[in-house]
Formats: sequence, structure tokens, C-alpha cells
Amino acid sequence: ELCKPDGYLGAITSRAGMFLTTFTDWRTQVFLDTGVTALADLGYGVMEQALVETTAYVISPGRPQPSHTASFIRLLKDTDRPCALATVAANARAGREDPRVFRVPISEFAAVPGSPIAYWMGPSMRRLFIDFPPLEGNGAEVRKGSRRVMTFASCGRSGR
Repeated sequence: ELCKPDGYLGAITSRAGMFLTTFTDWRTQVFLDTGVTALADLGYGVMEQALVETTAYVISPGRPQPSHTASFIRLLKDTDRPCALATVAANARAGREDPRVFRVPISEFAAVPGSPIAYWMGPSMRRLFIDFPPLEGNGAEVRKGSRRVMTFASCGRSGR
């Protein structure tokens, strides 16, 4: 709504929206359903006095093509993020690979339930969510905590 049809929108926000289940609708209806072009995963210490991990991203209006690939830049371990981002950009302009850059087709995020923006996860790992059924509801009960029993009905064993 904030963009012209051929425009772009940039934002710096908390990175919580990339993963938390409470942001699933935002990820699928806003973030992934637009033409996300680039995302820089920045972590802590970006916004003065804000104790949140941040991410900066650029999106464009309209649905992307199924083959649309976005660039994700992981700068979580870099201490000088402005310099690191400039280096990544210079490497991209010069056609040099950078291990901090991940290029992921946007359609691949739908493979994982809730569509978390786990850009560092390789295609083979995402494929596991497609090729195999979830544990819950298929012979296993998975619970958080040390006092629950996890049972595997399909193999006749239970364990603590």
C-alpha cells in the first residue's frame, strides 16, 4: 500500500518476525507474498539503545514470479556492520562470492511449516519437510520439558 507499482519499500525492524509463529501471517501475506529483493540480518546493536535484534529489508509491491530469488546477507557475527555491508555490496558488484550471502528462491520458504525465513537452511534440509511426515500425529508425541514421555508407537518403544 505504501509503494508505487514500480517502487520499493525499505525497513529496519525486529528480526523476530522472521521466525516467531505469531508472525506467520505477516511472513506469508506481506513479506513473502511481495517481491522481497534483499534482506540484511543485522542482529543486536544496530538501533541506539534498542535491545532488539534487527533486520533491514527491501520489498516491492505485487506478487513475485515463482522463480523469484532474493539475496539474504548474514552480518550477525560482524562487529563493524556498515563496513561489512559495504564489503558485501562491493563483492556483489565485482561478481565475487561472499559466504555471508545466501540466494534463496522465495517459494522454498513455504516448505517449512510456518514459513520461517531460515535463509541459511539449504535446499536439502528444506526438502526433508516435504519428503517426510511430521512426527506429531504420525506415531510420535513431541512435548517440551523433561517430565513428559516421548513415545514412538511405530517402533514399539518409549523413552524418557
